[in-house]
Amino acid sequence: MNELLNNFYGIYPTWIENNIFQFQNQRFCLVDCYLSEKQLCQLLEINQLVINQMGQGGYLPIKNTQRHFLTNHQVVFQINEFPVSLEHFFRPHYITLTSHKTLVDVRERWIEKVEFVQKRFAYEVDCHQNHYAFKMTLIEYHIGMAKTAIGILNDLIYDYPSGVALNMVCHRRIHALDFKNCMYPMNFIMDNRARDLSELFLHGLIDENEVMRCFEQQGYTPAEMLYFFCRLLYPVWFFDLIEEAYFLNKESLLDDAYFCEQMDKHLVAIKKIYMLLTRKIHLKPLNW
Repeated sequence: MNELLNNFYGIYPTWIENNIFQFQNQRFCLVDCYLSEKQLCQLLEINQLVINQMGQGGYLPIKNTQRHFLTNHQVVFQINEFPVSLEHFFRPHYITLTSHKTLVDVRERWIEKVEFVQKRFAYEVDCHQNHYAFKMTLIEYHIGMAKTAIGILNDLIYDYPSGVALNMVCHRRIHALDFKNCMYPMNFIMDNRARDLSELFLHGLIDENEVMRCFEQQGYTPAEMLYFFCRLLYPVWFFDLIEEAYFLNKESLLDDAYFCEQMDKHLVAIKKIYMLLTRKIHLKPLNW
């Protein structure tokens, strides 16, 4: 990493931790990126819009000596950190761009993830390992949860032909109310604001009462509230874990105790919001 920074950026870093370093009293990070230069530039355009919307700080991309942002699948950002609040996570939603993404696309992506686990991952789990039956039961449970979410998403697609706008700048994942989760460019994605709200609630960063206040104060439509519920039901954390274990060969991540803990948290979150949501929109009864 030192050689890349020396040769392509003229930077001689003092490493702080992992991929974060200091140079000339400024903090930087070196991150992996497997996008094309064109795709990266499109993402960086969104990043600049978010920085403008915030009016401060952010991750500023640094060009190399050839005036490119991408160097051997690496990108350098200067980090200008600032304290963030919940309100900062909502600001990017006011940025709307042209997007061809539809709810059908979301549904197909969700189906692909279910089929990957059913047709590839589950067949490669070693049946001789300890707690095999228990682990497979947990996997089947989360596949069932995903299929329930897909079924409700189908209802949304057919009951609301106009759909919901998926052209707002949102975050792929929100695990904490901090600067990195809020401003990291690789975490930006075009979707509906309900995506961020479901992430915040699922990870316990806001409670069910705050969710309902957001629905009221931000003028959520019935279709957006139903999309929120679909995203809450779909166990994206489970598929993230499975994919990381499979593609990065990190089987140690598939800890039974962690599975159970997350499953319980997920179910509690759904139950907490379900009754409140039924006062706003029609929801089919769920078999708990």
